[in-house]
Amino acid sequence: MTVLISGATGFLGAALLRRIDQPVVALIRGADHEDRARALNRHSLSPVRGVRGDVRRPNWGMDDGTVDELRGTVSAVLNIAGDVGWSAPWARLAETNIDGAANAAALAHRLGARLVHAGSLYVGYDYGAEVGEHLLREREHLTKYERAKLRGEWAVARVARENDLPAFIARIPALSGDLDTPASGSTGARKVPLSRLITSGRWPVLPYSSGARLDVCPRDLVAARVVELLGSEPADTPEVVNIGQAAAAPMVESFIREASIASRRDPSSFPRPVRVPPAWLKAVSRQADRLHESPDTAAAIGMRYFASGTVYSGSGLGREVSVRSLVRTLGMPLADEPTRLNSYYSGWPA
Repeated sequence: MTVLISGATGFLGAALLRRIDQPVVALIRGADHEDRARALNRHSLSPVRGVRGDVRRPNWGMDDGTVDELRGTVSAVLNIAGDVGWSAPWARLAETNIDGAANAAALAHRLGARLVHAGSLYVGYDYGAEVGEHLLREREHLTKYERAKLRGEWAVARVARENDLPAFIARIPALSGDLDTPASGSTGARKVPLSRLITSGRWPVLPYSSGARLDVCPRDLVAARVVELLGSEPADTPEVVNIGQAAAAPMVESFIREASIASRRDPSSFPRPVRVPPAWLKAVSRQADRLHESPDTAAAIGMRYFASGTVYSGSGLGREVSVRSLVRTLGMPLADEPTRLNSYYSGWPA
């Protein structure tokens, strides 16, 4: 059988193609879809065929002939495409993250295939001490991005329930580079938004709140969990799966300590950490969410993720990720010496 995937040309998509052991049909925007599919084939485990389309349109922009051709051969629709621009305008976020999700579910039903839709752990931002694997109510103080991803989940749920569609909503965490170096030799760490945010110099200091958790996960481990869902039967319609480190997610203090040690080889690669009240970080983030799209605005919105202690409960990654390994997957040079807990950290929060 065949997997129809959107977002194959993206950061997570590249890791998925290295693991999917079935033929792949990749939905690609633009007239150069065939050339881009050939490029994907160079690093994929299975053959990749490109078709031109757009998730924002019904049937993902494919004509009826293409859809009829795929019916009966596609066993799963994997919707990874998403607009991850934290500061993007609402209309653009809604088109991809809400309309695209609804179109994915409708297309999976038409093809007689199961659906795996990539959501976001951020829909549960600051929802409470713990967020379980179930659909969440929409609340105030979500960012535009978080709200769009949450409404995308509900769009999938409506179509799945109306048509008894077997569907998973896989909530994806913030990604780092690969824990295990792939055959290509590149872990992708330099393409990680969080890594670029920290090392870009946009933040001369790194504001954080004591007790916050960073549920950041290596791309290859997340991809492995998503691929597992392709061969699974959902227990609910839809079944929500939180992919992340759950209670094993490191406290921000632990991450900062290890990153500060690592960056001593290159002090410019990590800003000076400054502890601030969580209410301040959240207020700055909410105000920034009202501003125009820009890298600086996105950086300000991102401050909220250094101020939440929420645990996203779930089955985890199936593999332990140490804080030291996490720092490495963000592209920071590791120091040869072990973490020191003496005078270098005097005055730091315990």
